[in-house]
Amino acid sequence: MYQIVPTNKPIVLPPISLNSLSIEITNRCNLRCKMCVSHGEGLDAGQAKDMPPFMELDFFEDIISQYKRIASDRKIVAPQFQGESLVNRQFLDFCRILQNAGLPFSFTTNATLLTPEISRELLAMSCFSGIN
Repeated sequence: MYQIVPTNKPIVLPPISLNSLSIEITNRCNLRCKMCVSHGEGLDAGQAKDMPPFMELDFFEDIISQYKRIASDRKIVAPQFQGESLVNRQFLDFCRILQNAGLPFSFTTNATLLTPEISRELLAMSCFSGIN
C-alpha cells in the first residue's frame, strides 16, 4: 500500500517529449468493417456518438501550434485516429496546416475516397511521409 506524505518540496517534472501525435479530425467512416473497433457491427453507437463529427480547422491549428512548442528531436502527426480522414471534406486543409508548420505527417485510410487529385496534392507536400 502506498502512503502520500505531504512535503514542502516542489515537484520537478522532466521536460515533455512527444514524438508522435494522432489527432482525430473526424469520427466518421464510410465503411462498416466487421473487425473495426470503432465502426464495426454493433459499435457505431459507441464512444464517439456524442462528439462533433468533424474537427474545426482553427482548433486543429491551435493544437499544432502548441505541439510545435514541445521539445522533441523528431515529430510526426497523424491527422486521424478512429475515423476515416478522407470523409472530412477539409482533409487537405488540415494537411496544408501541417505542411506550413513544417511537421511531417502520415495517415491511415481505407483508400476508398482517395482520388488522383488528392494523391497528387499529398505527393507535392514535402512533409507528407506516406499512407499506412
